Amino acid sequence: MQNEGCFDNLLVPTLIHVFLWIWLSGMAVTLTYLATASVTMGYLKRVHRSTWIELGSPSLILNNSLINNWLTFKFVASGRWRRLGDPALDKRIRIVTFLWFACLTDFTTLAAFAAYFKLSNFHSDVC
Repeated sequence: MQNEGCFDNLLVPTLIHVFLWIWLSGMAVTLTYLATASVTMGYLKRVHRSTWIELGSPSLILNNSLINNWLTFKFVASGRWRRLGDPALDKRIRIVTFLWFACLTDFTTLAAFAAYFKLSNFHSDVC
């Protein structure tokens, strides 16, 4: 006999699988984002060195600071990179921006799933 308000026995494993797929896709997108951002910073350093220096010589790990991140964010968000007239940089920054939004979307969805699991107290309602 099942309790009222109880999850269907197949629903919980399905939700857990969906949660895991979202987590795995988020990790893949994040790693892709980090790699692409690193390659883009390297490209900026090689091809547009003066701009790279103006941004505080940003890198993914070695020279990563709040100031560098802020300057780079302003550079990308303001569209100042378009003034350089570099189609390769244009493509790279558009990809990095897309991946950043994909990360944000994925982890927001993950947080919503986690909140749902926490608020629904699903583990105690399993039949």
